[in-house]
Amino acid sequence: MAKNLFQFRNPLVFSGSYIDITNAGVNITGVASQDFNFSIGQAVETTSDVAFNDITPDSVLIGSRDSTHIVLADKTVSASNGTLTQTHGEFFNISGDLTVPNLTLTGRFTTEKIEASLTSSNTIFKSGSTEFGDTSTDTLQMTGSLSISSSYELNNFTIDEISNDTAVDGGSQTALCTEYVAYNAFGDQTPGFAFIKKKYAHTGSFVSSTTSSFTAVTASAPAGDLTATNKHDFMFFNEGMLMEYDALNIEQSGSKFLLKVNSTTLGYGLDSTDEIVVWGKFNS
Repeated sequence: MAKNLFQFRNPLVFSGSYIDITNAGVNITGVASQDFNFSIGQAVETTSDVAFNDITPDSVLIGSRDSTHIVLADKTVSASNGTLTQTHGEFFNISGDLTVPNLTLTGRFTTEKIEASLTSSNTIFKSGSTEFGDTSTDTLQMTGSLSISSSYELNNFTIDEISNDTAVDGGSQTALCTEYVAYNAFGDQTPGFAFIKKKYAHTGSFVSSTTSSFTAVTASAPAGDLTATNKHDFMFFNEGMLMEYDALNIEQSGSKFLLKVNSTTLGYGLDSTDEIVVWGKFNS
């Protein structure tokens, strides 16, 4: 059986980028044989640790696409649960879930919603609505000042103003007044309380059948809404019997408080032996 022989008129040359070839460019004539070795400088096997200076594929798949995997492509890193895409030069868009153990931001942070969950849940929405806490029993603490430019709601009741108007004539049902307003509207109540609590009893001295004198000075009502002291601030008893107001008048004469009796209206006059007692608003 005849053998086929190959003869090359010109040297046989093997060439390639990043491939080393021994005996390349030799003449092979007649039946001479020549061995050629091809090498890329490192072992490439399933157990080899292969290193490349540069790779330029359209994409690289790490893992199994049917299970957990990462795909590296131009301006995109996608995984089995999300995608990171570079857009507009320096920005990245992330779709899906992203878990970061620690995150430090040195610039602006823009998002549609921020939700933090520790012992309670805090959510900041894009619309400006914000939720703090999971239930009505949660306690929220804040250190510092709070600035509200719109209204706020407390137990489903809307408050839209803290009023400092001392006139207090607006009649608003959504405004809270300051301490300054309350003080100016109601004033210092101490004199009023002291006046209301004044209750003293004195025994009169006989002057005439129509007059009884008491050593006492009436208490003066403080300026404001309280009415001036009058006979209705006193109760008069003759021998323990309440005397009718319609027949009585009072007069302060220096240090003497005088009871004037209309005997016709009362039906009787005063006797020197009568015990006349008054109970009412005296200074002491």
